[in-house]
Amino acid sequence: MRRRSNSHNPGDGVNRVRLGDYEAWVNVEGKRVTHYGIEVDEAKKVATCWIASTAGKVSAIHFLPPYIF
Repeated sequence: MRRRSNSHNPGDGVNRVRLGDYEAWVNVEGKRVTHYGIEVDEAKKVATCWIASTAGKVSAIHFLPPYIF
């Protein structure tokens, strides 16, 4: 089942992607950027999105795995 993700808090500006207990985001030049076209397929365990970018700017992908206690 593929769906658009609406699990983000409105105040977040959709600057991260969540799939289950995982969370990912992209920083460009040290600042978290807005993610567009977020789609999550929980059955396939896949999440996709796109970001605006500019050639030559430093970007980094970050993620948080689920916590295991």
